[in-house]
Amino acid sequence: MNKVGPQRDWSCCASPPPSARVRWPSTSRGAGSSATPGGHSDEAELGRRHRESSEALEGTVRRLAEIAAAIASLSRVILEETQVVAATLARLSIMEDLLAEPYDTVVVDEASVVPIPYLWLAALMGRRRVVVAGDFPQLPPIAAGDDRDRYPRAY
Repeated sequence: MNKVGPQRDWSCCASPPPSARVRWPSTSRGAGSSATPGGHSDEAELGRRHRESSEALEGTVRRLAEIAAAIASLSRVILEETQVVAATLARLSIMEDLLAEPYDTVVVDEASVVPIPYLWLAALMGRRRVVVAGDFPQLPPIAAGDDRDRYPRAY
């Protein structure tokens, strides 16, 4: 079995640089022989392996795209048919399917630690009611830095 040296695509070059010479250690060739990627007898085998790997990768990428589309479709169906949707506010802000239609009632829990923009986003999604709940003394608001004058309730 031949050991393959570093593989590079030299198709953009007229000829590979001297550093592209690979030492092919093999007992069938004595102490070893050297050749460039363009002139070695194992080039056909390497090309075949490269094509097979490329085809396998393309197939995998296609299959992953099919799976992602199926998951997205299923997600839309679930959101259309469900009575209750639970999600984090971060997920609500990035998942287009959650933002597609307003909800009758939106409940935000642990409101004392919710950033205000997230709270507004959730409130905009409520068609009839928005319930904001949280024990403000239990979990104080999160404030960046040590600015007690600006955020006195955070300390």
